[in-house]
Amino acid sequence: MLLVIMLSIFKMNLRPYQVRTLEQLDTWFAANPDGNPIVSACVGAGKSIMIAEFCRRAVLDYPDYRTRILMLVPSKELLIQNIGKLSHLTQDINIGIVSASLCRKDTAFDKDVVIATVGSVAKNPGQLGRLEIILVDECHLINRKETGQYRKLIADCQRYNPDLRVIGLTGTPFRGNGIWLTEGKERLFTDIAARVTMTELLDSGFLSPLVTADTGIQVSASEVRQSNGDYVVAELEKLLDDSELTKNIAKTIVSLGKDRNRWLVYGVTVAHATHLCEAINALGIRAEVVSAQTPAKERGRIINDFKRGKLRCLCNVAVLTTGFDVPELDLIALVRNTKSPVLYTQVCLDDETEILSASGWKRRGEIKIGDIVAGFDMQNGLAKWQPVLSCVNREISNGERLVSIDSPHLNLCVTDSHNLVIKSRRAKKWMLQTASDAMKRLDQSWLPIGADMGIQDCSLSDREVEFIGWFLTDGSLNKKTNAIQISQRSTAKENLDIVSVLNGCGFRYGKTVIQRNGVVFNNDARKYDNTAVYSISHGDARIANGTGLKGWNRLSEWINKDIPDAFNLLSKRQLWLMLSAMNKANGRKSTQTDWIEKTWEICVGHREKMADRIQALCITRGIRCNVSKRKDGQLFLLVSDKQVATIRGKTVHDNNSNAVLKYDDHSSKMVWCVETPMGTLFTRRRG
Repeated sequence: MLLVIMLSIFKMNLRPYQVRTLEQLDTWFAANPDGNPIVSACVGAGKSIMIAEFCRRAVLDYPDYRTRILMLVPSKELLIQNIGKLSHLTQDINIGIVSASLCRKDTAFDKDVVIATVGSVAKNPGQLGRLEIILVDECHLINRKETGQYRKLIADCQRYNPDLRVIGLTGTPFRGNGIWLTEGKERLFTDIAARVTMTELLDSGFLSPLVTADTGIQVSASEVRQSNGDYVVAELEKLLDDSELTKNIAKTIVSLGKDRNRWLVYGVTVAHATHLCEAINALGIRAEVVSAQTPAKERGRIINDFKRGKLRCLCNVAVLTTGFDVPELDLIALVRNTKSPVLYTQVCLDDETEILSASGWKRRGEIKIGDIVAGFDMQNGLAKWQPVLSCVNREISNGERLVSIDSPHLNLCVTDSHNLVIKSRRAKKWMLQTASDAMKRLDQSWLPIGADMGIQDCSLSDREVEFIGWFLTDGSLNKKTNAIQISQRSTAKENLDIVSVLNGCGFRYGKTVIQRNGVVFNNDARKYDNTAVYSISHGDARIANGTGLKGWNRLSEWINKDIPDAFNLLSKRQLWLMLSAMNKANGRKSTQTDWIEKTWEICVGHREKMADRIQALCITRGIRCNVSKRKDGQLFLLVSDKQVATIRGKTVHDNNSNAVLKYDDHSSKMVWCVETPMGTLFTRRRG
């Protein structure tokens, strides 16, 4: 009796992050009269506990209004798990169960909470009556389009209650192809209401860190075709279901698992999992197989034996991938290659890589959960700001290697399992491909190095934008007179551009020609052209009725060479106008070519903050911009109207192999892993 009481008390005491998550969900509903939220909670967060407590509050805390809830789960195992948690948490809720696999079909109309597998209720939604809330566990399984069992059932239930709300719960709120569940026109879910990240649980001690083992076995799947974002199963089985390979893998698992309690092994197909099981059994370890073909009674017996410790190893085929709750599990063997970020996610950057955030470029240790960073939307090719969901700093694991490109136009260094956004020249869509697989590509490919955020023109005129560009390069502010001075060689053709810009802005200005004195580049300064100085007044028109020429004061928030937040209002077109003016002022002037330079080289002196800010603006406007530092410390912006960089494949037709992915064993041994909703980041390395 004491044991039962202790268990009940434990269930009632939620962990701090579980309390916070439920409060965030309540806050979201209070602020959003419509829409459907997601609770993103990683493995081990206790989603079934939070679901049970949400149901208890929704039903019991509002006695004057009857709240009826449908809880949908994708499998029998999750159904039993959620029933157990809800039953332990409260005995005051009338619970109904609808599940063909459990041979239960309770009358649902009089139940407060109905727990069901989706297949058991989808064909007859009328049996459920009017519902206020549908909770969907493992909601990433719902079809993106308005088809499939989940979407049809939800639409049918909305006929009985148009105000029905849907709450999704998942540890992976994105699909196998990397698309976020809240993106797209046909989305069901509108927002992420609350998050529990793996970093938070690791830091607070609720999860043990995942340690990867060096197996010494490497199998390349470069020749295996892909379909729907992952490898073709039949071809992958042919590659991996080899008797000698299977024996070696079994020996490795047994060796690595000798000090472990429970082992979970994933195979490609039933035949492959069976062969793995036989090989492990042959080494004296009791193992059995569970698959979709296993009869329900036998499947239940095997899983119970595993949970109770009668069975040390359980081999399965994509069955025990979601919500499998065995605290004693301490070894997982993924005996299959996968492209799916839902199945396996490892995206890590080296120590020199910086990420573009809303507050500038940040290195390892500077990015925190909740920071806003730029990402690339593979669906529409646009850049978007997004929150950081988790950030982990770690040492490189055994068997893990770094892959890098070090070329004049592209520099990156990532782990070999890091997903790159990549597209062949003939492809229509962007895809995710690990760096190790991208190394094996024969053809040339593209990587996105910038994307427009779709920002519209701000209120500045084109001439005003060009004036700002001239100020940033050839301009200075006279602190005594508060006048802006723009200097240029008196014989340069660019003087015509300066005059045109000043007149176009309606500025009151004066021009002075100054004789150079002293020494320039170790030569007598008088050998060089005189300097033309244009002085632009600060104040308004002196004529009382305001019809006279005006000063530059209306542009005060833009006259700052540190590039303040006002510059975020510039559209791509306006930013290009500003860069064009900067190029005329301080761009490289080649007298040895008769063609137009495709890449501008704009000198910004020693102003590192200006270079960083302009580079960030370019990247989020779809303009390529690298920062080059010369030996004298001066910084140059290398700018071109391109959104992609080309990387060479293994087939190289000349000696220029700079833009080729290569293994890099000389870089930092510390890496950092950042998770974002879109699964993409804009980064830079060494400028």
